[in-house]
Amino acid sequence: MTFAAAYPFITESGLGHEGTYIGTDVFGSGAFSYDPWILYDKGVISGPSIVVIGTVGTGKSMCGKSLVARSITLGRKAAVASDPKGEWVAVANAVGGKVISVGPGRAARVNPLDAGPRSSALSEAQWEAVVRQRRRYLLVALVSLMRQGMPLHPVEHTALDMALMETVAQNSNPTLPMVLDHLLNPSRETIGLVGKEGGQAVSHSLRRTVSGDLEGMFDAPSTVSFDADAPMMVMDTSALIGASEQALSLAAACGATWLEAAVTNPDGGKRLVVYDEGWRMLADPYMLAKMSEQWRLARTYGIANLLIMHKVADLNEIGDSTRFWVGAALVGVIGNSFAVLSCGWFRRL
Repeated sequence: MTFAAAYPFITESGLGHEGTYIGTDVFGSGAFSYDPWILYDKGVISGPSIVVIGTVGTGKSMCGKSLVARSITLGRKAAVASDPKGEWVAVANAVGGKVISVGPGRAARVNPLDAGPRSSALSEAQWEAVVRQRRRYLLVALVSLMRQGMPLHPVEHTALDMALMETVAQNSNPTLPMVLDHLLNPSRETIGLVGKEGGQAVSHSLRRTVSGDLEGMFDAPSTVSFDADAPMMVMDTSALIGASEQALSLAAACGATWLEAAVTNPDGGKRLVVYDEGWRMLADPYMLAKMSEQWRLARTYGIANLLIMHKVADLNEIGDSTRFWVGAALVGVIGNSFAVLSCGWFRRL
């Protein structure tokens, strides 16, 4: 209102009518429509990813659900990497999507080390390198989450990498228990590099993903598959409500990695990838590095990430301002929620 009083004859021209209708432009009183791919093609934004920030009750979840559901009617697809409260299940059912529910007592098993579909743009060697890097990122992130961000020693990195390489060499469909077995029973080559005890500490950190509160969820070959033709896929982790924050973060990391392997394929069409309770993905430096890699390649993969958080202070989970900052090309207010449309993570040098 202050802005309108100071400049009464200036109105916002808006972004145009193309895209998903979201609401009314508060400055120009016209329709506010948004589609990250259309705006990127026009050069209005430099990246397709989105951050929506709003406290409880300000409409951030409704904003995200509206954007996703309405985009689907225009031919886009969506995937929810982790649904800790089960809020996206009803949306998926309403649009004809599919839900994968994991948790204690649930039948579904998801193998986070699945390779996912191969992009037609990549050679066999390139594809193997992408899969290897994704698996390595996940294993390091899981160990780091167990250690609450404590970095791995060089010897531990080598032990973990050797265990992964040996597992893949022996199994076309590796699982976390297989990697754990190679850590607990290292080969002669591994012992020669890191010694008998080099991977012991890492193995104890990784063990929780195959026993304890995550047992029977991510420790076996997948019993479910990602349906690339479904308008929406949701990874429902609401059965873990009441579990420790560490268990929830581990589950989010495993579920998100499995889903990302399926959606990071440019042949699969344009897709919104939702990260609800996004602060969990930012709390660990290795998870952040893995997520940053996927966000930087969003345009290549044909996806637009949608990160939903409660407040800007959630970014403090990353560290102080000398480590990371958010760069945005377009900023708006939707309801009482603050939205950063077209967002990327940048490391401050």
